[in-house]
Amino acid sequence: MRRLWAGETVSYNGPAGNYDGVRLPDAVKGKEVPLILAAMLDWEMAALGPGEADLAWWIVMDSLLSEGLELPRLAGLPDRSESIEFYERARGRPVEHIDYYEIFAALRFALVLIRATERYRSVGVVAPDTTFGSNSPPMRLLARQLALPIPELSPDIRRLMGRPFDEKTRAATSA
Repeated sequence: MRRLWAGETVSYNGPAGNYDGVRLPDAVKGKEVPLILAAMLDWEMAALGPGEADLAWWIVMDSLLSEGLELPRLAGLPDRSESIEFYERARGRPVEHIDYYEIFAALRFALVLIRATERYRSVGVVAPDTTFGSNSPPMRLLARQLALPIPELSPDIRRLMGRPFDEKTRAATSA
């Protein structure tokens, strides 16, 4: 096995380790060199599969944590097409079936939030008739991807995110 240098690519079509659920609080920095990643925590969504599944998770989470919460995207992050182009350059091959993997990623996260809804109900965080799971950002994204009616964002999503999603707040965050 030879070492790859910056700018080189490798073409690989086999299964890859898909981490999913990447969040900065799950990253453990190195002790000697703080900018080196020493470990990743929170592996319940990890699986073997095509790299497109991991790429789709990144794209879907970017969408859900911005437009999905009715917030603007962070400036400077690559958009969907730029992310796909970067991935293709890095992998040395075209991305395949990305639309399928984006639907799969949205479904996986929707299922996580449906389970969370049951847990929230059981401890009284949300009312028994909440739409937290059915009207969550991933359910809304799935509806859009599948050309179904898009439900209103659950008021409990807004409340639990701790942000008043009124016009004043939108105007302040987009300035």
